Amino acid sequence: MRLYVQTDDLRQALQAVVPHAADPRDDVPVLARVRCVATPENMFVMATNRYTMGIAAGSVWDHDGMTGSAQDDAFDLTGVQVKELLTLFHAAKQDDAGKGDLQIEVRPAGRDELVVTDISGLFPGKALTLPGADPDQGYPNLARLVEQTMSAGRAFSGILATNGRLLKLFGAAAQAYGMPLTLEPTSRSKGSILVACGESFRGVLMPIGMDDDQLSDHAEWTARWGTWLEDLAAGMSEPPQAEEAAA
Repeated sequence: MRLYVQTDDLRQALQAVVPHAADPRDDVPVLARVRCVATPENMFVMATNRYTMGIAAGSVWDHDGMTGSAQDDAFDLTGVQVKELLTLFHAAKQDDAGKGDLQIEVRPAGRDELVVTDISGLFPGKALTLPGADPDQGYPNLARLVEQTMSAGRAFSGILATNGRLLKLFGAAAQAYGMPLTLEPTSRSKGSILVACGESFRGVLMPIGMDDDQLSDHAEWTARWGTWLEDLAAGMSEPPQAEEAAA
């Protein structure tokens, strides 16, 4: 199978998704990878650590030797291999619009080799050969999980708690695409949060449940902060423009 993609497209997708791959030292080693699935129009790059997941889409402008099966037209990358790709193949400069084409070849002999080649010039340039491109059959169907979250419908309980470290992982998508993140609590699986970034990225963040004691503490702290801020604001001077606006 050969895929032809833009370097920038591939870089953005990998940068947005790789933070969600599980740590290789985790107890679910099958998740310590990035799954890439090709269709005639797009290459979908995805990863999960069980608590967050992300899928990014990049364009495929030409292809050869695809089977038409999403299960078969796929390959996996480790975090180390993603880093190698990002290090070797740089983003196109502003005056190089339309350049930066890459050929991704999954060689058929046991699917044990992946070759990425810069074909943006008159003849092939830099190439990177990676071992172990065969996808692990135990990898979860992330496309289905994200689609189910998207179609579950919105839900809002008034207070939404989440892990700051996990939320931070989605910052990579915002940086890669230069777009804001949108967060939508849904009615699926304990209020799974749908995270989107522009046209090319969708993900899911699992929330943290709050028991009655935690909700009570939160209400008490909020009330305390309200008193603090009201007293603090009363003792602080307003800038002239703010005073004029208030009048």
